[in-house]
Amino acid sequence: MDQQADKSRNPVAGNAGSDAVSPENGGAATAPADRRREHGLAALAVLLSTFLYVAAFPPFNVAESAYVFAVPLLLWLLRSPPWPLFTAAVFAWGFLSWLILIVWLRHVTLPGYVFLSAVLGLYFTLWWAAARLFLPTARDGGFPLRLAAIAGAAAL
Repeated sequence: MDQQADKSRNPVAGNAGSDAVSPENGGAATAPADRRREHGLAALAVLLSTFLYVAAFPPFNVAESAYVFAVPLLLWLLRSPPWPLFTAAVFAWGFLSWLILIVWLRHVTLPGYVFLSAVLGLYFTLWWAAARLFLPTARDGGFPLRLAAIAGAAAL
């Protein structure tokens, strides 16, 4: 009886093969609806951040967007998305942003243009991976820890 009551309070208990959120899978949401929602949030964060990042540069010259371009990705990052989805989304953001921004390069072959965008996207991916390690931990800490994490991320 106690086991049944325990299962009703925690539906994951006793369902090790379940697709639900559990400590065994790192707390990651693995149900199909949760995965679709997480992929949708990732796509939204990537598209908004790409739009804001590109808008900060010529010919658009909306310099103010440089102050907020990372906000959609940072808000999504605080949800602690799974690493594979996170790295793919951040690389897609960097690659797409630089693909748009360096279109003005004229004396570069198409493979060189794509390769350069990929290298610049990889550079951003490494920074965001460091942020993925520090920021969720700092979120749960006090003000000094949050300040140190933000200063550390800015120093990278």
